[in-house]
Amino acid sequence: MTAGLPDGDSYRLEFRHSNKIGANAFALPSGIVVVTDALVKLGQTDDEVVAVLAHEVGHLEHRHSLRMVMQDSAVALLIATVSGDPFSSSTLVAALPTLLVHARYSRKFEAEADDYAYDFLVAQGIPTQAFADMLVRLGAKDETSAAEEFLSSHPGTQERIERFRTDESLESD
Repeated sequence: MTAGLPDGDSYRLEFRHSNKIGANAFALPSGIVVVTDALVKLGQTDDEVVAVLAHEVGHLEHRHSLRMVMQDSAVALLIATVSGDPFSSSTLVAALPTLLVHARYSRKFEAEADDYAYDFLVAQGIPTQAFADMLVRLGAKDETSAAEEFLSSHPGTQERIERFRTDESLESD
């Protein structure tokens, strides 16, 4: 998957067992992609697991971890400057705007990682439906309220599923 990517040779895949986080995958700033065994079991085909891995590689390729640290630091500095109290950022009043900005930035990063996964799947001839199927199964295990969806770092699950169900790679054949 990472052959030909600028930093692809430094990326590493690690599998972990965890009863606490369930089916999940995430990219670490060091280039490690961690996948839980529950996520692998949730996938019904190799293509579905590859689709999730492509999403995580998208985070690495776009350097989302570094960008998030820079944005979070800038937001905290702005709040401290506006409030006149560098310690007020620990209060709920100051933390809420930070949380909302963070969620917006995170949604942008998730959308970029989704774009990367979509393009990767199309380029490899893998139906984008594979990612939609995983999102459906992951969503069924993760019921969220409207408030949680608003504050979520990920775009709406249904919106993501619909996008990946629209498989342009199959329509162009």
